[in-house]
This record gives sequence, structure tokens and C-alpha cells, in this order.
Amino acid sequence: MTVTKFYTTSITNSATNEFTISWESVVSSTYRIEQSTDIENEESWTDITEDIVAAEEATSHQIMIDLSTVEKAFWRVRLVD
Repeated sequence: MTVTKFYTTSITNSATNEFTISWESVVSSTYRIEQSTDIENEESWTDITEDIVAAEEATSHQIMIDLSTVEKAFWRVRLVD
């Protein structure tokens, strides 16, 4: 399998505790959004979405994060397959 780099193109806050993450994707590839409070600790990342299968070359997904419960949060998009 050839791995290609992809990039998060935007993270927007569309409402209180509601964020949309957009990224370049490969059609039919599967992605997950992960969250961590410690960007340097690889073991601290947890899935916050189910599998997201890309239908186009650009994918967006909305997540709900209660920012009152975390001091800081980091998100990343991970290619599952």
C-alpha cells in the first residue's frame, strides 16, 4: 500500500462546542478523528469518531466537544486504511 500525505485544511467553530474539521482525502479511504490533551504523548490519543469513509477528495466532519470539561484539546485526522 502506498501512503500519501494528506493535510487538514481547516478547523472551524460553527457553534458553541461544535467544530468542523476538513481535510484532503482519498476517495474510499477510511479516516478517524482523534483527540488528546497531550500532543507529545502518542498513547494519549483516543478516537472521537467512528470510521469516516471519504466520498470525495475533500472530506469534512462535525464534532461536538464540551470545552468546559477540558483545559486544552488537540485533534488529528488519522488514516485507518
